[in-house]
Amino acid sequence: MAFVDKAAPDSYDLILVDAYHGYGMAAEIAQHAFYQRCSLLLTTGGVLATNLWGNDAPILARSLRMLEEHYARPVLQLHVQGKGNVIGLAFNRTPSNAVMKGLREKAFALQQRWGLEFVLFAKQLRRANTAWMDWL
Repeated sequence: MAFVDKAAPDSYDLILVDAYHGYGMAAEIAQHAFYQRCSLLLTTGGVLATNLWGNDAPILARSLRMLEEHYARPVLQLHVQGKGNVIGLAFNRTPSNAVMKGLREKAFALQQRWGLEFVLFAKQLRRANTAWMDWL
């Protein structure tokens, strides 16, 4: 949390959060203040990608509500296959339809370049976020 408290506002396009130990999410991260501070650190079009605890429905729901309180809609979920993890994607500004519709093409290009399953990730993102399906 010290880094988040000291960092300059409006200075990050992407913040990645993976703050788990063997017992769940670190207590400092599972707080409104943390997510609020991160939203201030992001640029206007910035994104917070955070690892959420998906094995416990009430904890996941609480985490998603906190993201929805501090970020623009939609807050997207990507369920990690074979794990209890859920990746939450929170935007400082709602992405345009054009950006989201270009996701498939971007996923294909990234897969070609890096050899990772980006096309599959994009499909899973679409399935997990049916309320926003017209974008994906």
